[in-house]
Amino acid sequence: MVYNCFVDKFNRIKWKAWINEKYLDYRGNAIGNDHSITQYAEEYLGIPEQVVSAWLIKGSEPRKYAYVSALIRKYGLEVFEAMGAEPMGIVPPDYLVDYLLDLEEFTLKWVGDRGIEVEKL
Repeated sequence: MVYNCFVDKFNRIKWKAWINEKYLDYRGNAIGNDHSITQYAEEYLGIPEQVVSAWLIKGSEPRKYAYVSALIRKYGLEVFEAMGAEPMGIVPPDYLVDYLLDLEEFTLKWVGDRGIEVEKL
């Protein structure tokens, strides 16, 4: 799927529902502190717990490239849809390798266009 990085609007409700669903999937049937928000954030995603907590509780938008990149590594391109980017179509097989090679460049442009700070973890 290719995403239009220019015609997007952040949808806080959609994002909050999506990230909470991902956390609940991660947590599963855990009891107590097993699979806590801290473990999900720092160990599973590699993102500070305070940041992920703000996403889960307030629906705050990811504001750094490193965070978007970490989410994409775990969840793939559905992250773009969760953040409001519009799907534009399927990547033809002939272009798939080039598309995957250009994914980081695309991601950098997409987050840059949204004013997200580009800083690697």
